Amino acid sequence: HWDVSGPEQFSPVATLRGHSLEVWRLSLLGDGRTLVSGSADGEVLVWNLENARSHDFRVTLPVAPRSCWRFAPGSDAILTCQLDGEVTRWSGREFQERQTVLNLDPGLVSAGFSEDCSAIAASFTNGRIQIWDLKEVSLRREFEAESSAMVIWGFAENLNRLLGVNERN
Repeated sequence: HWDVSGPEQFSPVATLRGHSLEVWRLSLLGDGRTLVSGSADGEVLVWNLENARSHDFRVTLPVAPRSCWRFAPGSDAILTCQLDGEVTRWSGREFQERQTVLNLDPGLVSAGFSEDCSAIAASFTNGRIQIWDLKEVSLRREFEAESSAMVIWGFAENLNRLLGVNERN
C-alpha cells in the first residue's frame, strides 16, 4: 500500500501480511478504503486501508487448488466453481451466504469466469467446451476442442474470444 501523492518520492504506507499462499485476486471496494484479497488456498481477507496493519476478518472458502473463483463486481460476492462442477455465489458480511448458481456436467477439467462474472467457460474430459451465461443461467455456446486436456485461461474482447491452453503440448 503506497502513498503516491508526492511529486517525486513515493513511500509505502503499509505492507499487508496475512496470506500463507500466493495471492490470486485483489479487489478494492467502492468506498476506496476496503480491500479484499484472496489466495490460492481459498482464504479471503478483508482489509481497512485506513488501518492496514491487520485484516478485519478472515474467511476460508472451500476452494480446491484446481478450482476457479473470482470477486464479483463491487466485491460484494465471490463466485467459485469446484471440480465437481458446482458454481456457487458467496455473499453477506463474511461471505457465509451460499447460493448454488449452476451445476456443470461431470468430467470438468477446468473453468474460468469472465472479468465481470457474467459468464463461465468450462472444459471437460470428453473435449467439449461450454460457455454459460450466468445471469440467464443458460448455455450460450458449446463446441469441441482439439484436445480433452484443454485448460481454460480466460476471456478476451468482451466475451467474444476464449483463451485456452492445451496441457499436452
